[in-house]
Amino acid sequence: RMVERTKNHACVIIWSLGNEAGHGPVFDAMHAWIKGRDRTRLVQYEGGRSRTRATDIICPMYSHWEELQQIADEEVEDRPIILCEYSHAMGNASGGLRAYWDKFEHGPMQGGFIWDWVDQGLKTPLGQSTSTMSARGSGGQTKPHDCHDDRKSISGASCTSGPNQERSPFPDEDYRWLASNKWLYGGDFSDRPNDLDFCINGMVFPNRVPHPGLREAKQVMAPIKLELCGTRIQFVNRTLFSTFKGLLSEFEVKVEGTVVCHWVERLDQGSVERRDKVYLQATGTSCPEGFALNDNGDGGIQFHVCPSVLPDCSRCPREIEAHLGVRVFATELCPWMGVKYMIDPMPATSPLPVTSSLQRSHCIASRQFPLPITISENGSRSCAPETGQAPAATSCREFRISHENASRGEQCRVAVFETEHEKMCWLFDMRTGELRSWKVDGTYEVLAPCSDNDHDSRTPGPRPCLFRAPTRNDMGGDTESYASQWEAAGLHQNLKCFPLSAKLIEDGECVTMKIEARLELRSAKEPKHVLVKSTFLMHLSGHVQYSQRLEFPWAVEGNARQLQLPRVGMYQQLSPKLKDVEWYGLGPHESYPDRRESVSVGKYATTIDRLHVPYIRPGIRVPCALPYQYCGRTRG
Repeated sequence: RMVERTKNHACVIIWSLGNEAGHGPVFDAMHAWIKGRDRTRLVQYEGGRSRTRATDIICPMYSHWEELQQIADEEVEDRPIILCEYSHAMGNASGGLRAYWDKFEHGPMQGGFIWDWVDQGLKTPLGQSTSTMSARGSGGQTKPHDCHDDRKSISGASCTSGPNQERSPFPDEDYRWLASNKWLYGGDFSDRPNDLDFCINGMVFPNRVPHPGLREAKQVMAPIKLELCGTRIQFVNRTLFSTFKGLLSEFEVKVEGTVVCHWVERLDQGSVERRDKVYLQATGTSCPEGFALNDNGDGGIQFHVCPSVLPDCSRCPREIEAHLGVRVFATELCPWMGVKYMIDPMPATSPLPVTSSLQRSHCIASRQFPLPITISENGSRSCAPETGQAPAATSCREFRISHENASRGEQCRVAVFETEHEKMCWLFDMRTGELRSWKVDGTYEVLAPCSDNDHDSRTPGPRPCLFRAPTRNDMGGDTESYASQWEAAGLHQNLKCFPLSAKLIEDGECVTMKIEARLELRSAKEPKHVLVKSTFLMHLSGHVQYSQRLEFPWAVEGNARQLQLPRVGMYQQLSPKLKDVEWYGLGPHESYPDRRESVSVGKYATTIDRLHVPYIRPGIRVPCALPYQYCGRTRG
């Protein structure tokens, strides 16, 4: 009946026999009947492990690469491989898309489908009573309903940003809307049985505001692929029928997140009909005084910087970084563009032209490349005497270290003074090595008030953190799920930390605090211990570098099953007076090791509240992976 009803619709390209319904003779019979009735379309069916006679496409879901490669290597198998599902976009998810698309481009698979597009929640304003809400889940199981209401803390105010700083990726109106509404799903209406939040697994919120995962998908699936080939940028057209007509490329060079060079070029120069590749030269462009983008002599690209023009933040004790960013904009309205829900439009401050068909040009592809950098006068038109490094700004500063007794034992005070003015002060507990106080300009306290109770959550830090709130994908599999393994290992409890040693080392322009401690995992079977080695490296410039090494004596090779840790990190409670945050690193939105294609290195500023993404069923939020981060009273 479905075939007869829909056979004349041109948008139907494949027939499906259903979803996750097993396999039997009836499916083979349906396949045969459809193929006899309509020879112009394929028929697909995943049931029965996706390789039965009832499907023209091998269409598994969430299969391992090895299994798919084995299928492709079989000489008797000539059916295409298309994953009917390969990424479950439930909540804070959509990681690993780059790995899949590398296989799609270079492996035996033709592609796949993300499950799914939109969170199917129903809107209810926050604060409105809903008498129908009671138990969630089948069998009378309940789930805390206040898990929705964490959005009350989201601020709708604009974040502050200074020069060369980018803001939060979501418009203010979207945050105000999300802050004033909550979404209902299975179990919110006394409905039993129900499927809980398994209708909340889309790439966009119910009001079509994109999840960060959609930005990742957009980046990975971009129709134009960008590559750095020597001194040229290669633009590869992934589409079959479109050309480079109406496309502009925007280039910008950043040093320590500050834009120092910017230019625009058209991609449809010469033959508009060219469909495969376009190359644009990245070197030789006109740069401001003190900068030069040249050939390094070996066919590669090199960025020369004069020390006298380096940004102030170059005093940070690490290598100076430079990046070349390239973005491709469509300046003509295409049928597939939804202007209302446009992702990453052209910034209002961009010099690109505003077309009559689009309020702002639409970014369809972007990528950032790290640039090898030399700090010298070579290639620069006017430079100060060569020094080989950033100018030092700490010559008039000095460390002052003192020891004092407190109720908990000996404490060590490390302060940075500049002309008798205290710029920075750190107070360490020498019994545990923990940081108990961090003052700026002699008065302002960065950390939250400390408690002398070792079991209090307000104890000082940083402390090791091996746990995060499980996502819904972590909970799949019942007792075999990641969440169940973490609970069995005791990771969800407050871990006990036993100090072993603390040592302070003075070395010229830096002071190092080395700490060793033992962390106890109170699992249900037997306690397990983790050796924690932490290092504070304090510089005269005021910068602090913190590193942490964890050793797991019980996680040795040969174990049949290793515990997959939800997180290896640290936590530190900061003063509640801190409201705004600025950072140099990956942004503007959240990123993770397996979801970082859509972010770029730069300077960003926002409020702490707006670092949060209000997923309908809360999971974990990590601001981003950063070389370092500033937090301050106004903008840190």
